[in-house]
Amino acid sequence: MEGIWRDKTVGKEVKQLKQPENKDTINTEVKALQKVIETKELKIRPGTGEHDYQVKIRNAQKFLKEGNRVKFSLRFKGREMEHSNLGINMLKRVKTDLEELIRVEMEPKIEGRQAFLVVAPK
Repeated sequence: MEGIWRDKTVGKEVKQLKQPENKDTINTEVKALQKVIETKELKIRPGTGEHDYQVKIRNAQKFLKEGNRVKFSLRFKGREMEHSNLGINMLKRVKTDLEELIRVEMEPKIEGRQAFLVVAPK
C-alpha cells in the first residue's frame, strides 16, 4: 500500500529558515548598534561666577564629545527679569565659546521666567 510519506526533517529545515535561531540575541545585537542620544541639561543663572561658568562649559564639552545634546536653561528670579538682557548675553557667550563643537538647534529665547539654548554636536 502506497501512501503519502512525509520527510519530517524537510519541514524542520523550512521552519528553521523562516524563524531566526534566537530572537533575543538578534534584538540585543540591533540595540547594541544603535546610538541613543540624550539631552543633558545644564542650569545657569545670570549671576553665575566665572569659575562656575567655566565648569559648566567643560561639562558641556564632555557631553557634546559623547554625542549628547545639551540644553542650557537660565532661570530668572525676582527682579532679574528686568535685566533679562544679561541672561540672553550669557547664553550668547555660551554659544560663542562652544561654536567649534556645536550646531545650534534652538536659539536663545525667553519663555516666562526662563531662557533656553539647545545645542547638539556637529
